Amino acid sequence: MTKEKINSLQLASFIISSIIASLTGIGIYIATEGAVIDAWISVIISAMMGIVPLVMILYLFNFEQDKTITEKINYIFGKYLGFVINFLIVGIVFIIAATDLFNIANFLITQFLSETPLLVICLLFCGVSFYAITKGFETISRVNLIFVGILISFFVIFIATLIPQVQVENYMPILVNGIDKPIMSGFLVMLANIVPIFLILIVPKKNITDKKKLNKYLIVFYVIGVICAIASMVIIVGILGEYLIKSYQYPEYAVLKKISLFGFIERIENLLSLQWILSCFSLLTLCIYYISNTIKKVKKNKLVSIGVIAIIIIMVLTLFKSNTHFNLYIYYIYPYILLGLLGLFVIVVIGAWVKKKKNAINLK
Repeated sequence: MTKEKINSLQLASFIISSIIASLTGIGIYIATEGAVIDAWISVIISAMMGIVPLVMILYLFNFEQDKTITEKINYIFGKYLGFVINFLIVGIVFIIAATDLFNIANFLITQFLSETPLLVICLLFCGVSFYAITKGFETISRVNLIFVGILISFFVIFIATLIPQVQVENYMPILVNGIDKPIMSGFLVMLANIVPIFLILIVPKKNITDKKKLNKYLIVFYVIGVICAIASMVIIVGILGEYLIKSYQYPEYAVLKKISLFGFIERIENLLSLQWILSCFSLLTLCIYYISNTIKKVKKNKLVSIGVIAIIIIMVLTLFKSNTHFNLYIYYIYPYILLGLLGLFVIVVIGAWVKKKKNAINLK
C-alpha cells in the first residue's frame, strides 16, 4: 500500500525515540542504582554493547527483504515453531508497552497531575496512539521524525545551558568500587535502552523507498541516540553528584529545573520534558503497531488494535501498584525479560544465516 511506504530517515528516527523513551525513568534509574557516580561509564559501556543488537538488526533487514520480521520467523522456522517464537516475542512487546506506558504516566502524575487517575492518562495516550495507527505507518513515522527533530532541539538547549553547572568533583572517585558494577549496569542499561529497537523490524525493507540508505541512517541515528544518552547521564551525575542523584524519582527532571536561559528565563523544565513524553508516545505506538500487525489476519482491522490497547492498560493497572514496586521491577526483572527478547532474536539471526546457507547450496 502506498501509505505504508516510508523512507530510511523516517524508520531510523525510531531508534532515537526508543532510546530516549527507555532512558527516562528506566535506563537512568538502572544505571544510578547499579553504579551510582559511575553511571555515566555504564551508559558508555551500554552504547558499545548495543552495537551487537544493531548489527543483528542490519542483518535481518537484509534477509528476505519483502517480509516483515513475523513473516521471516515463520519462513525460517516453519509454521509451528515460528508461531511459538512470534508468540513469545509478542508477549515481551506487551510488557515493553505496559512498562513504557506506566513510566510516562507515573512521571506525569508525580510531577504535574497528582489528582489525575492513572487510567485517565493511559486512555489518553493509548487513544492518541490508536488514532495514529489507523492512519498507517507512514503517518506514524512522519510524526515520529518531527518528534525527533523537537527532541534534538531540546537536547541542544539541555546541554548548552547545563554544562557550566557541572562540577568535576562529582565524578570522583572514578571506579572506586572497580569496573564490575559499571559493566553489569551497562549490560542492564543496554537491554533496557537498546533492545526495544528490534521492533522496527516489523517494517519490511521493500516498504522503504530508499533502501540503499537504510544501513547508513540506522547507524547514524544509533550514534546520535547513544550520544544523547551518554551526554544526559554525564550532565546528571556532574550536577547532582553521588547523594542527590539517588534522592529523586526522576533525577533528569530535577536537573532540568536548574536551566535558566539568558539569565532570566526560568522554569522551562515542563516544556523541555516534552521530549520524554513524545519519545514515550512513539515507543508505545510502535509497540501497539508491532503487536497488531503480528496477530491480525485482515489489514485495517481496528478491533485488533483496540484489543491490544485494552490488554496493555489492564497490565498497567494490575502489575504496577506503586513507585517502589515499579523501581524494583525495572531493576531486577525488566532487563532480564528483555534479555529473553535479545536471546530470541539471536536464535532468529542464527536461523536466518542457516536458511540462507541452505538456499545457496540448493541453488548450486
